[in-house]
Amino acid sequence: MKPLAVAWSNEMKKLIYIVLLTSLVFIIAMFNSKTLFDRTLTTWRKYTTAQFEVYGDENVLKDIKITMQIVRQNPYDNKKDNSCNKKMETLFYKGKHFFVDIEHAWYYKIYFSYKDIYVGVLKFENLYQWFHGYINHIYIDSKGKNIRIKYVGIDTADSETDFFDFIDGVNGAIGVDIKTFFEKNNIENKDLKEELKHSFFNFYDPDKSKSSNINCDFENIL
Repeated sequence: MKPLAVAWSNEMKKLIYIVLLTSLVFIIAMFNSKTLFDRTLTTWRKYTTAQFEVYGDENVLKDIKITMQIVRQNPYDNKKDNSCNKKMETLFYKGKHFFVDIEHAWYYKIYFSYKDIYVGVLKFENLYQWFHGYINHIYIDSKGKNIRIKYVGIDTADSETDFFDFIDGVNGAIGVDIKTFFEKNNIENKDLKEELKHSFFNFYDPDKSKSSNINCDFENIL
């Protein structure tokens, strides 16, 4: 039988070894990846903010693309007075939903397309975040050749029964072919047309998309 002092010494060594090993593993994990923190933060945001959800017939959703331009106001800074940042992220792409970080969002511009033919845009402020029953639901419906989309920000008893009663271009829209869209909005500039085509049809990976600074004046956002 080992003396008590020796046994205690061995137990202490084991305990110290476990503590040091645990600390080393933790330090390696922290140094090796910023993703550990990012994933934790992303998971927390998923459950603490009203995430965007898309509803509609699966046969329609498989041909739907939705990209969001999210505008946030930068913290006050004398060097960046009245400055915002914007970021393009894909919310929905051919039947697959993606997590989009909307924390501190101020303004949304939503680009949607159906079968890469019909397109539309919604533009609105993130006002409902301060209301009871705050949700971020997008409903999509197809009637013949007409594709309709509506945003609902408040959960009420009639949220779904009247979800196609909307203000065109604000909280809802009827998709039109892209040529008609350009004509309807008096868009003639070739560069702007190409930029809009990218917004409607391209995939913007939420994990890789980068923000850019803009002036917060509404003409720069709209």
